[in-house]
Amino acid sequence: GMLKTAILENPKLTGQMIEVDTDATPDKAMEYIRASMQDTGRFHIRYLHGSRSVMDWKSVEAKAEPMPNPQPWKNGGVYVITGGLGGLGFHFAKEIGARVKNATIILSGRSSLIDHNNMMLEELRSQGTLVEYVQSDITNKDEAHQLVQKIVQSHGTINGIIHAAGLIRDSYLIHKTVGELQDVLAPKVTGLINLDESSRHVDLDFFVMFSSVFGPIGNSGQADYCTANAFMDAYAAYRDALVSSGERSGHTLSVNWPLWKDGGMQVAESIERSMLAELGMAAIASGTGLEAFYQAYASGANQVLIVEGNPGLFYSRLTRSANLTDEAVLDRSLIQPDSEIRPAGYSSPQLLQEQSESLLKQLISGVLKTPASRIDAEAPMEQYGIDSIMTTQLTRELEKTFGSLSKTLFFEYQNIRELTGYFLREHRDSMLKALGGEERASASQVQTTESKVPVDMDYDGQGLLLANRRRPRFVAQETARTAGAGSVSGRFDVAVVGVAGRYPGAGNVNEFWEVLKKGGTALRRSRMNAGITACILTRTGRNPGRLTANGEALSMGWTCLIRSFFISLRAKPN
Repeated sequence: GMLKTAILENPKLTGQMIEVDTDATPDKAMEYIRASMQDTGRFHIRYLHGSRSVMDWKSVEAKAEPMPNPQPWKNGGVYVITGGLGGLGFHFAKEIGARVKNATIILSGRSSLIDHNNMMLEELRSQGTLVEYVQSDITNKDEAHQLVQKIVQSHGTINGIIHAAGLIRDSYLIHKTVGELQDVLAPKVTGLINLDESSRHVDLDFFVMFSSVFGPIGNSGQADYCTANAFMDAYAAYRDALVSSGERSGHTLSVNWPLWKDGGMQVAESIERSMLAELGMAAIASGTGLEAFYQAYASGANQVLIVEGNPGLFYSRLTRSANLTDEAVLDRSLIQPDSEIRPAGYSSPQLLQEQSESLLKQLISGVLKTPASRIDAEAPMEQYGIDSIMTTQLTRELEKTFGSLSKTLFFEYQNIRELTGYFLREHRDSMLKALGGEERASASQVQTTESKVPVDMDYDGQGLLLANRRRPRFVAQETARTAGAGSVSGRFDVAVVGVAGRYPGAGNVNEFWEVLKKGGTALRRSRMNAGITACILTRTGRNPGRLTANGEALSMGWTCLIRSFFISLRAKPN
């Protein structure tokens, strides 16, 4: 899950997942790696006991038909649903109550009940179902054990478990924190293991895990979530083997769910449309999802992926190659000296830079809803209100011209100029093709362009302009270095900007910067006799006023203060 997500976020990354025997020697492992590289269409390959197998999928058409056998629920059954007050958990709780009589449903979650949750419980009870809510953190081994034991003691047994707990902390891998990773893995990894081990002696009819379609295919911004779901899928196969050996009981099933229209994790409508167009996956209706679940359960498989929309397109995405080609493997050895690489059709690197910037402005202007002529190549992306959803839309727009791109471009490059430098380095041929590969200006125009090269640009050995790249946002830009023989001669446009001001606790900008660096606050409440903040000003408006704060008097000109800002609640007449 994580590797596939990394490849989606940065298409330059390629890879395969290869499982080998635990006793395989390094030489044998390298033999497996070399053999796997010849099969670029396979992502997941396993070498076990001398035999080779590959991960594949069997497509089965879902059919609308009566309840298949065997049915998962039965009259008087006792069922546990973790994450039971979430969208999917609640749907299945209602379904159980509607299908069978005298069922007992225990919903479990980490949070305490609120009014809205109580209304949900009452809705379930109105069906004649005995419903309980137990607050328990199954990521804690002791709490998971206590949950299972308490239910068995109170109700005699547990007939089935649905593990529907989960959460998301979306961000790209380059920004992902350890805390986010741990939060997302906890319910689907630690919680799953604790729940399974705590119930290992219970005679279950089934143990169902709610996974996601993104576990097998990856999803930009959700490396941890995809990893957690992929773990559930693998654990289902592991538990199924334990059932076969008599160490567990009940049918084990991991369901890779797509988005639900009215349950589970939700996304914006624009993202839904993109998923349908790019993945062939549509949000599934509740009725369709429940019917598909019953067929998945009746199949006897330990993992079933459910998708609605364009199954053919989705299947092609699910089984696509790992993008591992000989050219990619040998990429480093094929790089020629910089001096031998020249952009065809452009005698001036400055002209190429300028026209490339213009092209990028045109390509993204629609997403930004800003005319290309009003997009400043040097302005920070934040100036145009770019958020995480818009970065995805911008990347998709650029992919129409340049092919698969890193999903973090708009986090790594701070403005159009830097982004242009990236495309001229990494996608030069595509850029030239998009520009027509022709010189678009006369020599005099080229000269004019040369005189306007910004100070923060530099040349690389290819004669292409390099922007400062991969610089964190909001970090001051370094002064451009001298580029030796390839440097630009001539005059530059220069802007001199002066900033002055007085600030709380600081008489000028430099002093204020020192205050900010210390991380403190310059606003203080004065402690006079009655604990009242006071401001004492002269009435004439000519003499300096005095602002008292914690016994420190700061003198400033009367005109620097706006009298109406200061309100004395119980000021004494003097």
